[in-house]
Amino acid sequence: MQYASQPVDAGIAKPDPSDPRAAKMPKLVIGDTWRRWFSGLTFQLNTKVERVASVARSAVGAAIATTAFPIGSVTPGLWAVYANLRVSRAGSVSGEVRLTITHTASGVTQTEQGTLLNGNLTTTREGRLFLVRPDNATGISYATSYSDGGGAVSMQYTLDLVVVQLEEKALGVDNP
Repeated sequence: MQYASQPVDAGIAKPDPSDPRAAKMPKLVIGDTWRRWFSGLTFQLNTKVERVASVARSAVGAAIATTAFPIGSVTPGLWAVYANLRVSRAGSVSGEVRLTITHTASGVTQTEQGTLLNGNLTTTREGRLFLVRPDNATGISYATSYSDGGGAVSMQYTLDLVVVQLEEKALGVDNP
């Protein structure tokens, strides 16, 4: 989110036009102390990481086909995908689940996989950060592979994903 430059030469207060003294009042401008404070506030707002999309799936007992995050096309730059994948119900026979994040960089499809979770315990989980730099106007997608052990009770998992675009100026990164 980018804001316009501060209007340092514009009047900050205007006299009441119904007051007969209004015509004789000078233009009032903001002082340097407040100007510096507003500059800092503007910088903080401009560099604040903002959640762009999130996905929350629970009690999943099958693979999730490649699905684009609900952000449409992306702007170029560095993006972060925060992921939490957890076995939420142990199966009677151990199953497996793995997360995959996909994007396009320099016209080439890039794929990054998480750890294969094959523990059959509800403490089996992976929390992970994927950093991606997709091409302009391409999407970022996620998918899971899943294999059930075939017992009477199937394994289930939960998946929580959050996507944010990182403000590179705040990180001190030069984007070529």
